[in-house]
Amino acid sequence: MNTSKIGAVFLFATLALAGIGVSYAGFTDTLNIYGTVQTATVEFTIVEYSGTWVWKVWGEGYDGTEIYTYRGEVGTEPDEAAILAMPEFTGATNAELISYAYARDPTPEDPEGKDVILEFTNLFPCIDFVADFVFTVGTIPVKVTNIAYEVETGYEWIGQLINNGIYATMRDPEDNPVEIGSQIHRDEEITVELHIHIPQENDLQGVSGSGSATLSIQQWNDDCVEVFDPKEILIPTVPVTMVVSHWGVQSYFDTTITGTGYTGPEGNPYNVWDDTWVGWCADEYHYINPGQEYEVTLWSTYDPGNPWHDEDWPNVNYLLNHKDPTATKVQIQEAIWYFVDGGYGGSDPIVIGMIDDAEANGDDFYPEEGQWFAVICDAGPCVQHTFIEVDP
Repeated sequence: MNTSKIGAVFLFATLALAGIGVSYAGFTDTLNIYGTVQTATVEFTIVEYSGTWVWKVWGEGYDGTEIYTYRGEVGTEPDEAAILAMPEFTGATNAELISYAYARDPTPEDPEGKDVILEFTNLFPCIDFVADFVFTVGTIPVKVTNIAYEVETGYEWIGQLINNGIYATMRDPEDNPVEIGSQIHRDEEITVELHIHIPQENDLQGVSGSGSATLSIQQWNDDCVEVFDPKEILIPTVPVTMVVSHWGVQSYFDTTITGTGYTGPEGNPYNVWDDTWVGWCADEYHYINPGQEYEVTLWSTYDPGNPWHDEDWPNVNYLLNHKDPTATKVQIQEAIWYFVDGGYGGSDPIVIGMIDDAEANGDDFYPEEGQWFAVICDAGPCVQHTFIEVDP
């Protein structure tokens, strides 16, 4: 397996302590100290690969679900005979592999300098295609400091999906989320999942391309890199119910949340409770039905496990706290879309002013006490994703 290593070099000096004679024929002695030095390693070792295989199953004697999705380790994926032998497909006579996604070792034909190759083939909307791999680290505890994406020139359509339809998550052997900045121990196996979800856009038919993702680690006890702590905003960990109204009184949505178990901040361990919140849209490519109840999971916008993770969320949080006082809700929404949904092509000076301010000052922004905090309302990959303003 491929590994990448960062070594540290330390100098060690042999020390001699000598007694000093101060009289004729004085007594002397020497203490000789010998030591060995071995430096630690900060490295990745890939130990396992998995993927997603999507089959179409049919036949005259079969009236069940046509699409079968298999998730498992590379090398365990079923073939047509194995699919048709499954009890749930009794009566089916045909099984065709139509889409797949998996991770593998690089080969000489692959781009140089890559440790993992991910292949996503024949993707279609409303299926969450996942390719993943498992890694261990070197001889000392480390932390993941960043996950960055890069798209090759000419494949800008992929760039438009990053963080909305393409994102990475990490989890430990107990299936708990591993967040950026969390400690990872030697021999602990961490799974990295790369998700790709294709929206219902005709322009995305029949296209192909390539890009790269870089996962960076460093030794745990180095405080030089500031890591956001998503736990500073406390939100329910169980799904809640959301209903949106469009337009809202002062925003794109009035978003009503119920099911938290609390009706206000009094005695509430969370920063969210059953109420109507100022809400905004972070997605022009999917639809949501105003007035319909949706079961949603709430996520901090600084949590890398957030399925709509985006490196520009700090800029959005800055914008929420530094809106132009003369801006309308439409202008604020357009400025938000610039950061999380593909840009802004207009010429409104108020919108451009808010964008420029957030670009200049918001890259490292983190809300302080009393400032507004964007909390994602995730209703699933096929529903327009939205967020609410919460006061932490």
